[in-house]
Amino acid sequence: MLLVLSVYAVCMSYGMRHLRFDALRYQKWLLISEYAHAQFDAIYYKEHIDFSYDSLTSRYEIHFNGRGNVNMAQTIDFLENEELIITLGCGRIHEP
Repeated sequence: MLLVLSVYAVCMSYGMRHLRFDALRYQKWLLISEYAHAQFDAIYYKEHIDFSYDSLTSRYEIHFNGRGNVNMAQTIDFLENEELIITLGCGRIHEP
C-alpha cells in the first residue's frame, strides 16, 4: 500500500509541474489574442485605443494610434524568464 501511494505521489508531482507550465503558456497566448483584437479595433475604428493587461507580476499599458501602430515599445515579463517584446511602430510581438 505504501508503495502504491509513493508512486501515486511521484506521478502527481510530475503532472502538477506540467500543469503550471501550460497555465503560463495559456496566459501568454491570451495576451497575444487580446492584443491583436485591440490592434484590429484601432485600425477598424481609426481611433486611439488604450489596451491594458494585468499579468501575474504587474500591469501593462499599450497605446495604439488610429493606424494600429504602437506608441511605446516594451517588454512584458512572465514568470520563469518568459517574456514578450512589443516593437515600436507596427507592434510586432517577439518571443526571444
